[in-house]
Amino acid sequence: MDLWVVIKMLVALPLLGFAADRFIREVTKLAVWLKIPLYGVAAGVISIMTSLPEVIVSLSTIYKDEFYLSMGNIWGSVAANSLLVVGISALYRPILCKKLIVTHEMPFLMGSLFVWALAIFFGYSYQWSMLAPIIWLVYMVLIHLQDQPHETQKSGSIYDLIGVVFYFLLLFLASEWLILGAQDITDFYNVPEWIVGMTVLAIGTSLPELAVSLVAQSQGQSDIALGNVVGSNVFLILVLMPICVLIVSPHDLTLILPAVILALVGNIFLYLFALFFDGRRMINRVEGFLLTSIFFIFFILQHFAA
Repeated sequence: MDLWVVIKMLVALPLLGFAADRFIREVTKLAVWLKIPLYGVAAGVISIMTSLPEVIVSLSTIYKDEFYLSMGNIWGSVAANSLLVVGISALYRPILCKKLIVTHEMPFLMGSLFVWALAIFFGYSYQWSMLAPIIWLVYMVLIHLQDQPHETQKSGSIYDLIGVVFYFLLLFLASEWLILGAQDITDFYNVPEWIVGMTVLAIGTSLPELAVSLVAQSQGQSDIALGNVVGSNVFLILVLMPICVLIVSPHDLTLILPAVILALVGNIFLYLFALFFDGRRMINRVEGFLLTSIFFIFFILQHFAA
């Protein structure tokens, strides 16, 4: 295995998180400057921006004819967001869950995951992929109409576009290095592509979500911490996944069905913890530990399976 590729991959992991974090800061400054409601920025704009590493990695692997690596990255990221990112954030500080997220956004996410499982099982992935982005667009409009606008301050300027472009280029570079390293691992150790995607790539591309959630937690904005994760997951499965399927269709997706089921089960645990177990809409440190443990148990089992 090429040592230089491994070094670039190790550098790419923190670089990906740093570049995504700075990119989001620049985009947010511009959004606030344009007087977009703050929660709309967090749950809408930021959740999409934190998904950019997954978008770049998945589309790049599709272009390189590594379809299952792309699929593993998408579904592994959904699982990592729900279990690892939320778990670590709750360990840092218990997460108070916004009512809108618990009553509307999380049920919608679980319903979308369930539909994906049915579509793959019955062979209707292509048809569902054509419909899913439209549903996402309608959902984004309707769900945020229910949220009250917040007062914003003028921040940033048109010159922040330079920072947006610069950090996006860093994102792309780090993603390329990460892809090369993952491909080198699959070739050298003969590990199935989708497993590498669900572990190495998924954790690496989930670093922006983790960074944003921890920053939000440190500022006492728990609803943004969880809203970012749920919003990112909805975007991944209703926009990015359909795009990848439509690009390469027809393609056998039954191999990734266990990953879809894992993502669904992980989000069911997340929803139960958020709504029921402590009598409040809160994910406490014990529940955060359990979510993190579930992810790492899965991580270990995947390596044994390989």
